[in-house]
Order: sequence, then structure tokens, then C-alpha cells
Amino acid sequence: MMQSNDLYNPKQQMPHADLSFITKSNFINVLTKLNYSKYAINLEDLYMKKLQHILSIPELSLLYIFKEACKDPDLIFECYKRIEKNKDTKKWVYEGGVPAYHCNAGCEKLVSDYWNMEIPPEIESKGDSAILRFRNFVIKNRYLLENDEQKFILRLSAEFFLKNTPKTVLSNNSGVSDIDNICLEDLEARINSLLINAEKFRNKDQDTKLKIAKLGYGTHKVKEASDPGSVLFTWHNIYKKDLKNLLCHYFRIKFNPELEFRGDLLDNLGFLRCKACHGK
Repeated sequence: MMQSNDLYNPKQQMPHADLSFITKSNFINVLTKLNYSKYAINLEDLYMKKLQHILSIPELSLLYIFKEACKDPDLIFECYKRIEKNKDTKKWVYEGGVPAYHCNAGCEKLVSDYWNMEIPPEIESKGDSAILRFRNFVIKNRYLLENDEQKFILRLSAEFFLKNTPKTVLSNNSGVSDIDNICLEDLEARINSLLINAEKFRNKDQDTKLKIAKLGYGTHKVKEASDPGSVLFTWHNIYKKDLKNLLCHYFRIKFNPELEFRGDLLDNLGFLRCKACHGK
């Protein structure tokens, strides 16, 4: 089925020049689209401690595939589904493209933070030409936003007669994390400590224990889990979400620290070469 890690070492068997890099979010996006039903998923072999008491079977299965794909990137090629161009909903400045891969692990596009701006309703209502003009203006003037946000907003409002300041989104790029530099032993300690604290939280009182037992596995589907005052919110965001993130980091650092893949594999998956580090 899958080659064991001691038999398959991509750094030994593939020329370095052929290796490319993607962000963790793009890697996970690929894995969610894989047709891996033909593979036997062994949840007992996922981690040194049992996780079934906190994560659902679908969550555990995706983590298992993440682990195996880090160990053997060719697994992706064996059951991939080609990535299609993202739908342009005309809601955001940057939208509708396809993911890129990078030949340089230090490429600014790979490590830079994610930023986007919402298309204001008054622009959206005017149609495609107005949306295109707004997008072009924002992209052309990004340098001003980075140096003087207030001046950028004033110029944007004057150019398009905006009544409200558009919503922006800024988040850390998924390819960068402060836990990338810690050793596996420390990362294991964080995971094990989180599992212990999760059990303490679950059993802090009978109501919490019953609610998590009833709704804790599918918290992403439960409306109550979006209420910051609910125990399901804490269970979903503090314990389940953090656990999955830590495990992904653990598997990546252990088996494929740089998220390195063959360029031809990423081409076949539907990725485009990054123009910034591959050249135009």
C-alpha cells in the first residue's frame, strides 16, 4: 500500500532542483480533495496516544492522510483530484485564482502574510467593470496601504465615493509558524499536555461531560459552538482545533519540514509556478 518511511526518502531519491514548496493551507486543501477511499486508514497508528475521544473519524482520517502524505508525497499523485480554478464570487479584491508552488522556500510570496479587501456593496452593485476598476486601484496602490493606511483609505474613498470603509482581512501565512523551530520532543509535550487539559475540561462537571459526549465530535456543525460563552466553543476552538494544528505541525516537522514536493506532481495537481521565484 504505502511505502514505509525507512524505505522512501524523497530527499535522497529526488534531485533537489526538482523540489518545490507549498503552504500548509494549500497542502491541506489538496488532501481534502483526494480520493483515498481505497487506502486502509489505521487510526491506531496515528499518534502515540489515542485520539478517538476528542476527534471524529473524518478528522482523524484526514490527519492520517496528512501524516502519510508527508512521509510519501507520491501518495497524493496516486489518488489526486485536479484542483480547479477557484470561483470568482466578486466579493474580494484577490479571488478566483489557482494556488501556486515555489522553487525557493524563502520566496516572499510563500512566507508573506495573507491580505485581502472586500468589494464594497456600492461597487459590487455597479457590475463587473466597476469591480475590475476597484480591484486594479487597490492592487496598484497596495504600497500606499502598507506605508500609510489612513492615506490609502482616504484616497480609496475619494476615488470611488465610498460611504463605508471596506472590510480587510489579514492573517499569518500558513507557511510560517513560531512552533516550526521547536524540537519534536517539545512539540510532543505540547500535544500531550493539550490532551490532558482537554480531559480535565471535559470532566470538570457533569453538564460539560454530557454536552461534549453528545455534540463534541461534530462541533463545526453545531450552532452553539459559535457562541464564545458555550463549552462547545471552547472544546472546538481551544482543544480540537489546536490539537489538529499541533498534529499537522508534528507530522510535517517529523517527515517533511519544508513541505517539499516534485514540481511535476504539483503541475499535475493543477498548481501554477510562482512567477516571483520561477521568473516570468
